[in-house]
Amino acid sequence: MCASRARAALRFGLPSTGDHRAPAQRANTIGTRCGRPSAATVASRATGQVSSSRSIASAGIRTRASLRRVSATRILSLLPSTTEIAAALGLEDRLVGRSHECTVPAGIERLPVVTAPKLDPHAPSAEIDARVKALVREGVSVYRVDAERARALAPDVILTQTQCEVCAVTPGDLEAAAGAWLAGREGPAPRLVSVAPDTLADVLDDLVRVAEGCGVGERGHALRAREQARIDAI
Repeated sequence: MCASRARAALRFGLPSTGDHRAPAQRANTIGTRCGRPSAATVASRATGQVSSSRSIASAGIRTRASLRRVSATRILSLLPSTTEIAAALGLEDRLVGRSHECTVPAGIERLPVVTAPKLDPHAPSAEIDARVKALVREGVSVYRVDAERARALAPDVILTQTQCEVCAVTPGDLEAAAGAWLAGREGPAPRLVSVAPDTLADVLDDLVRVAEGCGVGERGHALRAREQARIDAI
C-alpha cells in the first residue's frame, strides 16, 4: 500500500500521498512546504473548510517567525521519520513520547507510546488490507490515540504528518481524540508540525521544517546541507 514509498526516501523515509479528513476545529498546525500543497490546501485538510490563501499565508509568515524564536523542550513524535529527524537534529533528549511505530534510534523504545493500530499488524496481508478498507469505508481512523497519556506528557510540539490517513497518525486523528486540548481550551496548546513530502527535495525541506518547528532552524539548514552533500556524492 504505502509501505514501499515509506522506505524509499533516504533514511528519513516518509509515507505516500493521500488526503485525510479532520474535524472543523483547527489546531495550531504548521503544514507542508510552500507550494506543495498550498497553504489553502493545508488549511482545508486541517479544517475541512476552504480558507483564504492571503490570510493563511500571513498567518504562516507570523508563525514561522515565532517558531524561530521558541525552542521546544518537550517533543511528542508520532511518525518514525520525524523521530529520526529530531534525533539527527540533536533533540533526542527532548523527546517525551512516540508512536507505536517509532523504534529508531536505539533506546527510543523507552519512551511512552501514545498510539496503537485498530488492527493486528501481525495478521496476514490480505486480512490487514480488508480491515483497513473497512475502517476507511466507515470514515474512522486506522489508529487509536491515547489522548490522556499525550496530555500528561505535556509536549510543547507534536510532530506528525498530513500525507496519508492510513500510514500514520494525522492531525485529524489527534483533533478527534483531543480537540479541546489542541485548540487551547484546556490550557496551552502544543504546536502541531506536519510533514507531507512528494519528492526527495521535499524530504530534505522537511528537515528544515521540523527544525524550525522545534525552534532550532539553523540546525535544520545544516542537516539539510549535509544530506544534500551525501546525495550529490552518489
